[in-house]
Amino acid sequence: MNNTLISSLTKFHQNKLYLNFLKDRQVASIIPSSNYTAAELSEQINFDIVKNIVELGMGNGVITRSLLNQMSPNSQLMAFETCSNLVHHVKQKIKDSRLSIFQMSAEKINLITKRNQTIVDVVICGIPFSLIEEKQIDQILRNVKSSLKPNGTFIIYQANMFPFWNSDKIQNLLSQYFQVISTSQVWHNFPPLRVITCKNTDLSKD
Repeated sequence: MNNTLISSLTKFHQNKLYLNFLKDRQVASIIPSSNYTAAELSEQINFDIVKNIVELGMGNGVITRSLLNQMSPNSQLMAFETCSNLVHHVKQKIKDSRLSIFQMSAEKINLITKRNQTIVDVVICGIPFSLIEEKQIDQILRNVKSSLKPNGTFIIYQANMFPFWNSDKIQNLLSQYFQVISTSQVWHNFPPLRVITCKNTDLSKD
């Protein structure tokens, strides 16, 4: 059996994180993201110039910790998560003054960034769009766009495990608000993931 899968299965069994997947539809996967996923997401970010990152769907904090390990001392990470068990888990495991955790839905990203007067460079989203209504996806994308700085980066990663979900559908939705720059696959993850990187450009000029 793949070592990545063995490690993920062991961690999620020990922490009973699978219970959160069963309770909350915005928890993306029954098994935590792998370090391969974290590495692929980080490849899309220039940590030398990025100051403010938002993570939508913090989960168990694998991506959160990876980002913090690469971010500069004066940068900030704002993480959104609706599941109280996962919020408690991450707060216990990660102690970092650069991290602010908000137990609220992703649609409220614009309210928090506006209140904090934060200029967001990068938004990373792991919320499973295949499990939520298209109306909610549209609201999230609208508010991400209004929160990101011009030419800011929006990165989403989605599980390739739902045969009823057209893999091109989310890319079509994204293209209504962002310029899609690249797509890639993370096979060393269970389930495998699709990563889509976008830029917050002014589409009206196209």
